[in-house]
Amino acid sequence: GTILTTQGHPALQGDLIDEFDCRSANGEMATWDLNAGSYFMCAQNPNAIDWMIAHGKKAIDAGADMITLDEIEGNCLVGVLQYIASYVNYNEPGFCPYCLEGFRTFLANHFSAFELSDLFGIEDLASYEFLPRIASTMNLTYFQRISTDPLIKEYIRFQEEGTYAAKKRLITELRTYSALQGKDIFISANVFALGTSQSGGYWSRGLQFSDMVDFFSFENKYTALPEQPFPALPRSKWGAWEKLARAT
Repeated sequence: GTILTTQGHPALQGDLIDEFDCRSANGEMATWDLNAGSYFMCAQNPNAIDWMIAHGKKAIDAGADMITLDEIEGNCLVGVLQYIASYVNYNEPGFCPYCLEGFRTFLANHFSAFELSDLFGIEDLASYEFLPRIASTMNLTYFQRISTDPLIKEYIRFQEEGTYAAKKRLITELRTYSALQGKDIFISANVFALGTSQSGGYWSRGLQFSDMVDFFSFENKYTALPEQPFPALPRSKWGAWEKLARAT
């Protein structure tokens, strides 16, 4: 079985896609693949993760002995997608209520009122408007961006840590459910270039998920649309990659 953990599509989520999808700085639905009409599901949204868990359980009930999690990096990609969106026709993620209010909670848990004021110029965290500040530096590379505004480094760390926790919950729930059914499933993950890509200096850190999965997978061809058939094996679906848990 396969769970698309970042790419959402009305063919899969139906009307729920509007609830699960992240938002751009302009409040529009964040896009994933313009040609496919798909959207960016937010890993900070617990309801989206619950949907993935429910469908993973359905796959286990149907007899799946392996589940592949597509694009497990999720919101770890927010930084680079915001950068790309500054130069192409694309609605960037990272500005839905789960991202903005989640970031507010993250800062409250990691910094004192004095530190917020001293380090980031935030005097009243409860009422602070993050959106215009975060959006104002999207056109910069990673190192340009964090040197211009140190708050962005914390914003990206929040996205990384939140995604890690969300995908850990997803995997733990599926393994627990599988064990209760007397099964032992394999869980793999598709990670673009094993998470080593650093476009614009933004690093998706895909190998942080190594200890969660049994191995990584490589995406050859898949579709959520029934009218678009798969090519014949072995050119379709997933091809296994060796697990490079200690590559970095």
